[in-house]
Amino acid sequence: MSGKTDHAINSGSGPYVYRMHGQNYHIACSLLPEECKLPKFCQLYIYDTDHEVDNRLNAHDSKKKKSTSHNSMGNPFSLEFLTVHELMGLLDFINPLVKQFRMARDLLESNPTERIRLKLIGTREKDGTQYNLLTTSEVAALIFLVDSYTVVEKDRLNYIRFNQPTLHVAPYRDLAEATQEGTEDAFAMGNRIIISSSFTGGIRYMQQNYLDAMTLRLFRYDIHYRTPPVEILSFHLQDKQLVVFKPSQRVTNVVSKPTIDASQFLAWMECNSYNEKVRELSYVEFPTQYVWNESDKVWTRRKTKTKSLGRINHVSPKSSDVYYLRIFLNKVEGPTCYEHLRTVNGTVYDSYKDACYALGLLDDDREYIYSIQETDHWATACFCRSLFVMLITSDSLSRPHHVFKETYNCHSDDVIHVREQEIGVKGLKQKPEAIYHLTLSYIEKSLLRCGLSLKQIPNMPLHDQKYIQDSCNMLIQYELNYDPSSLESEHQQLHSILNVEQKNIYDIVMNEFNNKKGGIFFLHGYGGTRKTFVWKTLSAAIRSKGEVVFNVASSGIATLLLSSGRTAHSRFHIPLNLNENSLCSITPGNDVVALLNKASLIIWDEAPMMHRHCFEAVDRTLRDIILPKNNDKPFGGKTIVFGGNFRQILPVIQRGNRSDIV
Repeated sequence: MSGKTDHAINSGSGPYVYRMHGQNYHIACSLLPEECKLPKFCQLYIYDTDHEVDNRLNAHDSKKKKSTSHNSMGNPFSLEFLTVHELMGLLDFINPLVKQFRMARDLLESNPTERIRLKLIGTREKDGTQYNLLTTSEVAALIFLVDSYTVVEKDRLNYIRFNQPTLHVAPYRDLAEATQEGTEDAFAMGNRIIISSSFTGGIRYMQQNYLDAMTLRLFRYDIHYRTPPVEILSFHLQDKQLVVFKPSQRVTNVVSKPTIDASQFLAWMECNSYNEKVRELSYVEFPTQYVWNESDKVWTRRKTKTKSLGRINHVSPKSSDVYYLRIFLNKVEGPTCYEHLRTVNGTVYDSYKDACYALGLLDDDREYIYSIQETDHWATACFCRSLFVMLITSDSLSRPHHVFKETYNCHSDDVIHVREQEIGVKGLKQKPEAIYHLTLSYIEKSLLRCGLSLKQIPNMPLHDQKYIQDSCNMLIQYELNYDPSSLESEHQQLHSILNVEQKNIYDIVMNEFNNKKGGIFFLHGYGGTRKTFVWKTLSAAIRSKGEVVFNVASSGIATLLLSSGRTAHSRFHIPLNLNENSLCSITPGNDVVALLNKASLIIWDEAPMMHRHCFEAVDRTLRDIILPKNNDKPFGGKTIVFGGNFRQILPVIQRGNRSDIV
């Protein structure tokens, strides 16, 4: 609650007007008073209750000297003493809250060495918008020993903490394929587990159960006394259920566990296979009649009248088949297998996306096709390709391959001209299939700048390598797409005009690069000290040797000054919502991992502008994916140069307003 004196209503000598905002509440203090201080408020019910009347009288008498000594007792026959004594007895008899404080007193007296916490939990049985006198049944008190609770919590956290190197999770199909390929060591498989979503009170637990700061604000409203409860339902593609394992295990032992197929989603389809009555229920309706038994991994029929609502976990549209499976599960009833899930009106479709189209759950992208064709009348083919890439990255298209097929001529008009500019040849002749693959390659390059690839888009055609001289990993090829001789000339020119301090920085970083030891540096300098010039010289020096350099910055504007600059979030796939346990969204084994292993130098400009959780997330990720494993070295042993100006950070002024800070 906040409040202030409102002088607009009464600015004279009369009583002032105090305007309140928010909800009125009382912050309770410790159950015991501080040393050499008298008890007050709720402490009066618990501490030194043999002299409680004197304590209460002293707490309200500012003229008496405050002391914890009781050498001089109050007159037990005075009117004040008798009045307070009678009120105490009355409250002890009728007030349910006072009874809970007395119970805490008794427990404290019997366990004087223990730390006691009193927690009052109110349940509302009447109208929440109207004040009603509390009853004993509406107030429950939890008194528990803090030491015992913290011991249990510490053990749970220690188990997760000390098992970080030994707990991994991976899809079952990946493990099965590794077994077929003869892989026995599970160390390089899957991702690390930081704090699982099953840890009560953890950040992932709160997010999974829809509990964040916004929802906690709603606890004062009557809606939180309603039913039914909501149950989160998991699902997965065929053979894609997640398996938790220890890297020291053999892969064959992991995939042969008897509980490998015991997932909530598979158990639902199994229940449909032998029980015809439940086939009229969709997945989200299933918890209204059945309860998931976590210990036995089976669905059992609900025995109580209380019903639970099912909610399927959120999935991003970029997740491809998983996203369309989620759409399908909200409509389909009673499937017994994955093939049944893809069946619509007796036709088995190849993908869940096609099945969604058959049910009319997706649009046909016709409006986007018309938009690209209209744009082709006044814009270049390069612009049309950029528009197509923008629609892909914004998840606007349901079938990107269909849109590309319908608008191919709009994307390919200038391909020959662009190719002539690239190779310096006039009058270039290309076959139609070559133009087709060149068009795809230009779209691929635009997607790579956005952190995507044609390989990540379902059913999209890929360019043929015999028409374009590219390596398999287009991310690495894009970073190596420089002329070494031109860069060497540029490097010599830039190096020749470095001043003494800049040369010293250049020599230190290049020495670490040549020795391949890795190191972390910070270049501090205010605006105008030519930090960007140092970045440009280092980049030219290393790229001229055929090595990969990352130039990243904390903001998009700062990247414009860097050679092939990218934001740190884009380059390292840093999540937008970070916490102290976050990891970058990079899957082991993909092209991004290969690119990060290839990088020889990382330049991170405007570093002080970012939260420390960003650097911690990148550090944890690089330690996991950089080969050979360098878990004991920061950032996986990579050479990183941070830069920035701490003078640009606004000072922290406690309780300061905008004018104080700026």
